[in-house]
Amino acid sequence: MLDESAAEARFVVVRPNGDRRVLAFEPVTRSSSAVWGQAGKTVIATDSILSVWLSRGEDVEPERLAHPGAAEFVALDAAPDDRYIRVMYRGTLDVPNYSHSVYDLTAASPLSMEPGCNGSQSLFRWHRDGPAAVQLNNTCMGLGVVEEHTVSYVASDETRSLASFSVNEEPAVSISPSGDLILFEYEDRWQLRDLAGRTLREALTHSAQLKHAWSQDGLALYRVEGDRLTRYDTNGDAGWETDLGIFPASITPSPVGGQILVMSGDCGGGSCVVLIDDADGSARFDQEPRGSASWSPTGDALIVGPVQFETEGMYGLRTLGSGQTRPLTTWCQAPKWSPDGEMFICEDRCDSTPVNERARQLRLFDRHGGFVLETACAIHREFLWSPNSDLVALNLTDVGETPADDRHRIRLIDLHGGEHELGPGLVQRGFWRPGDHDTAF
Repeated sequence: MLDESAAEARFVVVRPNGDRRVLAFEPVTRSSSAVWGQAGKTVIATDSILSVWLSRGEDVEPERLAHPGAAEFVALDAAPDDRYIRVMYRGTLDVPNYSHSVYDLTAASPLSMEPGCNGSQSLFRWHRDGPAAVQLNNTCMGLGVVEEHTVSYVASDETRSLASFSVNEEPAVSISPSGDLILFEYEDRWQLRDLAGRTLREALTHSAQLKHAWSQDGLALYRVEGDRLTRYDTNGDAGWETDLGIFPASITPSPVGGQILVMSGDCGGGSCVVLIDDADGSARFDQEPRGSASWSPTGDALIVGPVQFETEGMYGLRTLGSGQTRPLTTWCQAPKWSPDGEMFICEDRCDSTPVNERARQLRLFDRHGGFVLETACAIHREFLWSPNSDLVALNLTDVGETPADDRHRIRLIDLHGGEHELGPGLVQRGFWRPGDHDTAF
């Protein structure tokens, strides 16, 4: 976590009992970042002067992996197997230009990657466990200029182009979760290609209403044109087609497969909720307009929201097997489910008028919608579940004269009973230690 209580902010590793270990990097700032690598055995972080550091443990001096002299740090993330880490910087040119550095943490050595140039931060997706990746580059000519956009497969020993487009605007590119398939949408057509650069399917687009989504396993692409939803397999072959009679606003496959959640546009003042059977494309419409709907991690329930929040109980947990909806006594537009899918947290405004309008309460429910506990009204910045689902880290804010003067501290909520204050610190992405280690962050 980030500890700002000292004269110079530092990253520290903290255990739930309060023990702290300062990581011996250079001073850091709120824009610095840190992530766990190698299943919780290493920590990778950036400091205030944009150097990248690797820490292998308490008794080993940290290693400075790189100091590229870039203008701005952008992103830091680990490959799925945590062996490889990517660092992305924005360069010093007048036009947006981004460069990637990929490191093998077992050898603390960089792997050469193509630099990227893209106004929306060059698209990058790990291929399987890494270090190979798929990325989108352009020629850094700036907006309003016809330039070449290239999607490439990049590995440590080769780089090959998968597609090139000379167009005014950046093509829409979407990569399957496994990184094996790429969907391109540009001008008046779309293509589905594989990593060999083969075009599996190509067609003209006939509607401005375009949406798509990948299945969680990457074995299916669901694509909407107008009010028609079509399923494509990994060979680009069309399976079922369904005419919905509505224009979908979003498509969300179930986390466990089997169904697709479609939310429409206007439907009696709210949104239609439609569930599509992935086997044959048959559609089942919810009779009541909704304001929102989201999957449970186990794919057997939806949290549905009201068109207008006027009274308690208008959010509900709908069990798909029974079709029953259990009212929730709280606002719950963006629920956060525990990793094991057994509980979820809703964030709501405080019941009474708070001292500060930023104050919120967290309410915890079990997977059946039963109330478990709620936190006291407080101003908080973030909250995160632990990997084993028994702790919640809550980042509380002590308000200063300006937002820059705010100070942050961390409280642990133990679902088996009790709360623990851990002192000053900022909860950030990559907070919890992964793997089969003692919990630390």
